[in-house]
Amino acid sequence: MNKGWLTFVLSLLQSYHPTRCQTGLDNCILPSSWSGLWFESGVRGSISINTSTMLHKGKCMKQLKHPSQFIFRSSQEGNCLRCLSIHQKHANVLQYKESKCITDRKNYKEICRSISVDEPLKSLFRVNSTGVDCPIHGTYSFSYSRGHGLCSYPLSSLHQCSDKSRLVFSYQACVDIKGSQSQTEQAHCIADWKEGSTYYFVAQMNSSHVSTADQESSFRCFVYKEIHTGFLLSQSAEAKCNLYTATEGYRTMSLKRLKEDGSSCHFPDWFTAHRRYHSLSYSNAYQINQAGNALTLETTGTDATTKLECLNMKSETNTTALFTVQSVRSCSVGFHCIQVLKKTENVFYIKIGRLSPNNEDACHTQLFFDNTIPTTTITTAHLHASPCPLTGNYALRNKNVSSNCSNQVTLSSGCHNSHKMKLTTICPKDIKDYSCHDNWEEENEDVLFSKKSFSIVSYKTESTSAKGCFIKHFNEKLDELSLSLKEDCSDSLSDTMWSYTALNYGDCAPTALATSNSALQKSSTITVILLTTLIHTLAS
Repeated sequence: MNKGWLTFVLSLLQSYHPTRCQTGLDNCILPSSWSGLWFESGVRGSISINTSTMLHKGKCMKQLKHPSQFIFRSSQEGNCLRCLSIHQKHANVLQYKESKCITDRKNYKEICRSISVDEPLKSLFRVNSTGVDCPIHGTYSFSYSRGHGLCSYPLSSLHQCSDKSRLVFSYQACVDIKGSQSQTEQAHCIADWKEGSTYYFVAQMNSSHVSTADQESSFRCFVYKEIHTGFLLSQSAEAKCNLYTATEGYRTMSLKRLKEDGSSCHFPDWFTAHRRYHSLSYSNAYQINQAGNALTLETTGTDATTKLECLNMKSETNTTALFTVQSVRSCSVGFHCIQVLKKTENVFYIKIGRLSPNNEDACHTQLFFDNTIPTTTITTAHLHASPCPLTGNYALRNKNVSSNCSNQVTLSSGCHNSHKMKLTTICPKDIKDYSCHDNWEEENEDVLFSKKSFSIVSYKTESTSAKGCFIKHFNEKLDELSLSLKEDCSDSLSDTMWSYTALNYGDCAPTALATSNSALQKSSTITVILLTTLIHTLAS
């Protein structure tokens, strides 16, 4: 081949430009990270993307040198070509702008240059995506607006669930603020990214009126900005990321931080001296964490656990403490007021108020912490033996039972052992032994000149060991001694196991003990007559 001919061939090759009919020769492979099912607002059904096609845009024909620009051929629109400028913001979010679908002969660059600056930014959200940790951590109170005034009283609240990919928005309704309403929404975060100095996250919302199955109503975009006291937050009205600031949007919120990791709120040292407590009935167990700022409540026989995280200490003395806590049970979050009263080193009263939607009202004495809130007695797992609160032999009578055989009951306390009591029923014959542990005294607020002594007692049942609260109540005005055993030391009457008025008929001297033993073991006629006489004396 001569040199002139070779020069001619090369010049022809250099002058050759592919036309639209040759575009099929170009290679276009979409990133594999885009593959899957996606949702786009306004498009029916899920959008399938693989390495060569986007279902609603067509087949990819060419990726330009600019890495974000792709040419697609749409067979549904007459084999026209369009340019998409696509950016992957997160594994679960794609955003793009597009040109019009063009049928004229134009090269690819011209098609891409035709994308208008004013062209709307469109967003694709991955369907059934894996959650990510939400960028807003902790617990907040917030005010919000939907463009008709600021709803700031009562304050709403936002909490991060134990599953860090979920947030709970608890909105409160405000009087005379249009658009405010009481409702709870859960947000499942699926993506977050930064665009310049603007921070975004996308979540799927779920509530009583919005289901995640309704993707058009559930996908929402947020812009957030951290400030000294918390965050500013804006939310989109649609399943689009058409937000640019944290102060403008369908709904705007101002979040004030209530609690974060390392919070300064801690339970009192006299309460955290032990890490585990339980109720006398063993129905509830209470575990304090090592940091002393969280109490986990476990209900026996169930998998239910509630974590109570200390938020604010309202008041504290050497024996009492009042504080608010954040209650977290799975993703059900709210606030409680808790009062702890120290009775001994090992025994406490605890009151947990009703669930409040916000921290500020949790200790309100007319709403969530009134006089109907029950008190529960809790103790450490192991209690040391202590002297019983009375000593001697007593004839007992139940005021509500007529004087007959079943009403002949005696109690021997502190005689054989200072921390043991024996309750004996004459017929049917039954003997119950009790061991005494921690004890304390309280003034009876309902009756003047009246005191109550309390003692935690343990005893055996048919199947296991149990605990109860033994109460000695002496009314000086009536000169009357009452003894009772309850499932709890609170004022509730429903948990009383037995209750008697008592008359002391002898101390623990050997002679008295011998007489008592004779009556119990040999059914001495003389002792029975004595007991019967004493019981009738009590009845009169």
